[in-house]
Amino acid sequence: MDSRCSIKSGVLILALLYFGVFGRSQVSKPEQPSQHPHAGEIVSKKNEGQTRDSKSSPNPTTIAPQEASTTEQHREAEHSQEAIAVERQLAKFTLYLVLVGFLQFAILAVQAILFWQQKRIMSEHKMSLEQLASAAGDNVGAIKAQGVIMEHQLSAMQGQLNAIESQNRTMEESVAVARESANIAQLSAEAGIEKERARLKIVVEKINPQTTLNGTICHVENYGLSPAFISDLRVRFVYCLPRDITSDYSMCRQVLYSESIQAHARTNSMLIPLDPPEFMMTDDSVMKIKKEEAFFHLYGFVKYRDVFKRNRKATIHVRWTMRWGGQAPGMIMQWWEPVGELAENADE
Repeated sequence: MDSRCSIKSGVLILALLYFGVFGRSQVSKPEQPSQHPHAGEIVSKKNEGQTRDSKSSPNPTTIAPQEASTTEQHREAEHSQEAIAVERQLAKFTLYLVLVGFLQFAILAVQAILFWQQKRIMSEHKMSLEQLASAAGDNVGAIKAQGVIMEHQLSAMQGQLNAIESQNRTMEESVAVARESANIAQLSAEAGIEKERARLKIVVEKINPQTTLNGTICHVENYGLSPAFISDLRVRFVYCLPRDITSDYSMCRQVLYSESIQAHARTNSMLIPLDPPEFMMTDDSVMKIKKEEAFFHLYGFVKYRDVFKRNRKATIHVRWTMRWGGQAPGMIMQWWEPVGELAENADE
């Protein structure tokens, strides 16, 4: 703002000087034709004097002093006119200088007011900056105090975290102990259940391969310590040439369902017809059985539920086997031999 005021004051001063000089040149120019205002009068007086002199005295020697005095008067008049013009110009220039000085005083006064206002603004700005600095210092102190509080909180939270981790480890150990105890209890319970539960098996009676054979007799026996509830019993008795076959339970016939059986008891005997139904035993088929060129297979399953409400399944797959010899010559040994995979003769 100071530089702008200084530039404005300088421009005003230059403008006033320019107008002062320009006004002087304009005033001096119209006065040039009047530099000799009495020249015409002097010439006319000179002519009149010459006329009077020529009339009064024809002596030319008396005219020279008069012409010299007229010239001096003319010069003095010119000098006086020039002095008057210079004084006028000086008066005008002095007036302009006075005006310029007044304007400079006014500009300086305005500058002083502006300086005073700027000083007041700077003082207020200084106070604001001091307040801001004080507030910043207070904020720094508050942040430091908050940092200390947060450090204490972090330390406390770290302690709580360590305590929680310790509790978690203790709980994990407790859970592991409880799980182990539960496993032991479950194993103990399972052992008790396995000891006390019902156990079923399909028992097939011996057969005598002959032409009149059209089936075999079987029953279900419970050799467990608790009752069982039979939901389904399916068995198949088949004559086939291969020695080994795979059990196809979908071909089994349903023999019994919805039957209960007590511990150490058995069901009634059941006839299992030979499959296929249209097959009839002949002497040739009997000889093939004896020579082990053909075989009888019996397989099936019984589904039941024990008193512990667990569903179970017992399977059977046996093959009729004949052996010659033994303890006495010509003796024939015959029995049902379990065959197939372990799952085909199991109690699950």
